[in-house]
Amino acid sequence: MMAAEFLGCDPAWLATGSGSPGWGDSSGAVDEGGSRSQLAATLLAWPDLATAVSLPQAFLLQLRDGALSPHYNAGDVIELETGLTPEPGDYVLIRLESGCYMRRLAETAPGAWEARPVNPAYSTIAGSACEILAVQVGQMLKRRGSQQP
Repeated sequence: MMAAEFLGCDPAWLATGSGSPGWGDSSGAVDEGGSRSQLAATLLAWPDLATAVSLPQAFLLQLRDGALSPHYNAGDVIELETGLTPEPGDYVLIRLESGCYMRRLAETAPGAWEARPVNPAYSTIAGSACEILAVQVGQMLKRRGSQQP
């Protein structure tokens, strides 16, 4: 019960993984001190990202490909935040005209960067060609024996 209270979710959902977590439409509220006080509860869909004018401060995203494999795999759910200053080595959500992608930020020269996949089968994207939308801050873990994140 204490974990459910801390997370602000339904204890039955936490115990079984079935039904709704009961987070409502919370999207990573920030307390007066400026730190995250709730988990990001909004799971965004990839097609929505390509045309979004604004994003919640914190949200969840299910990876759709193996670009970050073996660190993260297709189907893994990660937590992202907008408004953070990305640093080299951060996993970032980027947007191009062709869509959105997850990559790892790499500095190529002072003030210059590119977005690289972990898996070499995927393409590197020049920093000048894209917009960084959010930075990964966490990963949702799957419950043992569950197919759901």
